[in-house]
Amino acid sequence: MDRQPGFQPADLRGRERRTLQVLRLWSRLKGPRPLLALLALVDLAVAVAVGLWTDSLTLMVLAALPLLLAPALGGLAYWLLWQDFHR
Repeated sequence: MDRQPGFQPADLRGRERRTLQVLRLWSRLKGPRPLLALLALVDLAVAVAVGLWTDSLTLMVLAALPLLLAPALGGLAYWLLWQDFHR
């Protein structure tokens, strides 16, 4: 069988494709958004683990409160600042 220029076996192309997909995924994960999402998930997992370890729902809610209230507080600060400059 004659080999054409640029021809590669299918498994090599598949391996290269998988390598490229892994590299693309790795470059996406190095950004700030996935890192923040991962940190938020770790924080939530620690809050749930502490709540389950101590059998205290109150402690679990108190541990998760900063994670839940920080975006609301940031939105409130943004809205107040926006109102201050646009009146």
